[in-house]
Amino acid sequence: MLRTIDSHWVQHLTGMENLRQGIGLHAFGQRDPLVMFKHEGHRMFQDLLDRIQHDIVHSIYRVGLVSQTVPRSAAIAQPQPQRAPAGGAKVGRNNQCPCGSGKKYKRCHGMAA
Repeated sequence: MLRTIDSHWVQHLTGMENLRQGIGLHAFGQRDPLVMFKHEGHRMFQDLLDRIQHDIVHSIYRVGLVSQTVPRSAAIAQPQPQRAPAGGAKVGRNNQCPCGSGKKYKRCHGMAA
């Protein structure tokens, strides 16, 4: 909780400093800079309180999902490539491997060659 309050408080002070430096521009808009500083400062402070409350509540009630591990036997099994027939016709590199794995020959049995 203290870390959350501290980080948000530092951000608020930085924002208030930026507001103080830029508040003079309201005078060009025919508004009293002091009144606008009080109004904007109050709005920023309310936002600070809301952010602190939101972050603390979320850190307290954070729900961690625990994933269940799937046994290897139940996992999706990759088909084990079988040996290509030795006496068959020559297979092109980009053709399907004759072992039935569904891979291209260059990615299956062609890697050994």
